[in-house]
Amino acid sequence: MSNFLKFPKNFWWGGATAAEQIEGKGNTNKGLTVWDEYFRVKPEDFHNRIGPSITSNFFEKYNSDLELYKSININSLRIGISWARVLPNGNDVSKKGLDFYHNVIDKANLLGIKIVLNIFHFDMPLWAQKLGGWESKKVIDKFVKYCDIVYKEFGNKVSKIATMNEPIVPIFAGYLTKTHWPLLVDSKRAVQAGFGTILAHAKAVNLFNEKYRNNVKSQIGVVINVNPSIAKDGINPSKDDIKAAKDCDALHNNAMLIPMVLGKFDKNVIKIIEEENLIPKFSKEDLNEISKIKIDFLGANFYSPIRLQSPKKLNSKNIFEKRFSIYKYDKARYNVFRGWEIRPESLYDLSMYIKNNLNNIPFYIAENGMGVENENRFRNQKSKEIQDNYRIAFLQEHLEQLHKAIKDGANCFGYHMWSIIDNWSWRNAYKNRYGFIEVNLLDQSRKLKKSARWFKKMIEKNGFEDSYKKIEETIDLKNIDFTESV
Repeated sequence: MSNFLKFPKNFWWGGATAAEQIEGKGNTNKGLTVWDEYFRVKPEDFHNRIGPSITSNFFEKYNSDLELYKSININSLRIGISWARVLPNGNDVSKKGLDFYHNVIDKANLLGIKIVLNIFHFDMPLWAQKLGGWESKKVIDKFVKYCDIVYKEFGNKVSKIATMNEPIVPIFAGYLTKTHWPLLVDSKRAVQAGFGTILAHAKAVNLFNEKYRNNVKSQIGVVINVNPSIAKDGINPSKDDIKAAKDCDALHNNAMLIPMVLGKFDKNVIKIIEEENLIPKFSKEDLNEISKIKIDFLGANFYSPIRLQSPKKLNSKNIFEKRFSIYKYDKARYNVFRGWEIRPESLYDLSMYIKNNLNNIPFYIAENGMGVENENRFRNQKSKEIQDNYRIAFLQEHLEQLHKAIKDGANCFGYHMWSIIDNWSWRNAYKNRYGFIEVNLLDQSRKLKKSARWFKKMIEKNGFEDSYKKIEETIDLKNIDFTESV
């Protein structure tokens, strides 16, 4: 016998996007970003050599796209705003750039879509990176001035503003693994850039609270990715494996989560940084800024847990590799297209962690989704619709765990799928598709997938029946044989 899982009244249902991933260049004289530079220097690193210049062309199609989003009943949407579009050269504000975002937000408001406006999402302007990126106090101050513009222009038009999305990713990918620009492996610079990221968030939040708190309707917050750590199989791990999992939890999750939400640093993070002789440069004023952080909400991005074992590369220049190694559990389910474990129970664990360790701050799931390669394999030849039953199953499995968490006291007010529409996914480009809505790169046409129709009905009912097929009943998660295509 099935049960109906009903979500709280006025629950936020929607999806997420990012400026660099869907907008395209547009005609606002947008400045170059680190992604433009990376693609210029090494286009071979990007799937099928697809760069960020066109992507899903939201700049040209935002009117019809927003109407399409609304057609599946979403009541909220996270969009990004591009620093390089607003301040192309770092000094002069682009009126055309601001007008574009005003037009997008006005259209969303007209449609009754509440906006979460995200200020920074991996897209450092090239001029800012040349000044030192998050390692530079000058760039941090320029970021705060940029935020000041955003608050002034949009603070009374959007429901929520997030300073950043997944702040640990540019640090891990850009300074430790050579997968984002500036393509370095330097733990000392990684820690300095990480501290600068936290300080930039702190100054931006404090500016909002001091100057705009009582003058605008929006709230201030941040979006952080969290991957709960598990020591090996989670059943009988060794002491060394347990330590590795704790170190990963510190460096990957709490290094940003604790200071950006609570205004203090995780003790284990401090211990690791001291042991590795990686203490960054900072002042008492910097620490004071961080201690004043007070945000209204947290956006939590969740895709998978991380399983850890004791480190295998003790002499690595990468602090992460020195402290732990990834463990592949042969009994776990994995999304073979991305290499990420599928474990919805970890979404429940994350929700309980927020409740019990972050003062039960109001939060929403800001990203959660399943990227699949070559979805043409699942196209219905008659209707031409992609039958992404695996995505529907993924949603149901994760939403069931989120429902359980809310029932157990988690202060969750919404869920956003990554992504509302197929988007350019950094080096992966369009290798894996994540959207409710398909984008044809040849003619930029859009088409709803089966998951969009399911999501629409689920939103109408504000819930769903808990009897459904599991992901592995809808797609082969072990044996993949297909012809690669975009």
